[in-house]
Amino acid sequence: MAQSPTPIGLAADDYQNYDDTSFRLQSFPLSHMNKTHLENGNRIIMPASAIHSVMPRRKIKCPMTFEITNLDSGKNSHCGVVEFSAEDGCVYIPDWMMHALVLKDGQFVQVEKTGNLAKATYMKIQPHSTDFVKNLSDRQVMLEEILKDFVCVTAGDTVVINHEDQRYYIDIVATDPEDVVSLFDTDYKIDVMQPLDYEEPPEQVKTEEGATQLKELEADFAKLKPFTGVSRQLCGKISTNTTNVVAKIDSYNLNGMTEFDVVVCSPNSGGTDVPCSDSEEVNRVGHENEGKKFQPFTGRKYTLSGS
Repeated sequence: MAQSPTPIGLAADDYQNYDDTSFRLQSFPLSHMNKTHLENGNRIIMPASAIHSVMPRRKIKCPMTFEITNLDSGKNSHCGVVEFSAEDGCVYIPDWMMHALVLKDGQFVQVEKTGNLAKATYMKIQPHSTDFVKNLSDRQVMLEEILKDFVCVTAGDTVVINHEDQRYYIDIVATDPEDVVSLFDTDYKIDVMQPLDYEEPPEQVKTEEGATQLKELEADFAKLKPFTGVSRQLCGKISTNTTNVVAKIDSYNLNGMTEFDVVVCSPNSGGTDVPCSDSEEVNRVGHENEGKKFQPFTGRKYTLSGS
């Protein structure tokens, strides 16, 4: 949770309600006053003559907030005031706010005092860069520290925060209970969204269809049986020097396509030819093929003379 402090130079007990007042002033960046330390936050420097209008004889209760509008484009935002020391007819604005409002040096703006703003209870922000996530180990503490310089925030604005010589652009995505809320003397929850430049890492995940096909192929090859017949030598003896068929799945790609080779292996190196009577395999096959004894060529032979 974040809690905002009392604005510089003004005590909380010195504030009471005040009247609405509007000013037409020339805008200049704070860097012209050599007060770059005020770049943190959204507080402006008003002309000394304005203090009599915004702070009449009676005291005000809450920090003064203003709506500041580019008279040429109509683009606007909200801010607080840090002091009344500018020349008459001038207002000094943080450089980043000048850029956000598309203001040029000396361009006229309307600065209008607002009524009491609702206190913030919730804020959702989105940083522009992943550096915000990488470089800041405790973002919640950092945000509480830096946002104390913001008197108020407006949903839809892009603000700049400075931390350890780094500038971070932050979108104010949403605020509650209203689109413009005060950060003064209130506790509020902050949600941080993924940075704008965040990219999801590539994922190499097998599809369900591809995984199913692979399992089916593995099951099919597990059932594969090599040739179960008996090989014989020319002499009629059964040979144990048989050939096995092995199926091997070589690769499986992530698109669900399976490539495989059926490899015919070379004969067993230990295979030997044995007489039929000396092999258990021969005995088994002999019983199975009883009555089907091997018979050599039984045809007649002829000589060149025909006899």
